Amino acid sequence: MIELIPKKDGDTKMSEFRPIVLIHSIAKLITKVLSMRLVVVIDRIISPAQTAFQRRKCILDSYLYVQNSVRALHMNKTP
Repeated sequence: MIELIPKKDGDTKMSEFRPIVLIHSIAKLITKVLSMRLVVVIDRIISPAQTAFQRRKCILDSYLYVQNSVRALHMNKTP
């Protein structure tokens, strides 16, 4: 599905129109519905160590997680 939107009022030539593809709007709608349904169970599906691309979590949390793990291994003298 392609929609032609005029660039200015009173355009008559094809070069004066801007084509807009509407096919992606359906994919965006399906993606939005799926993401809204996954919000309920996402905490049970994804590991607590995973911090990227989730709400209420920062990507720097994964760095802190690794740093604390290395520190604990170092204190236990585990190679």
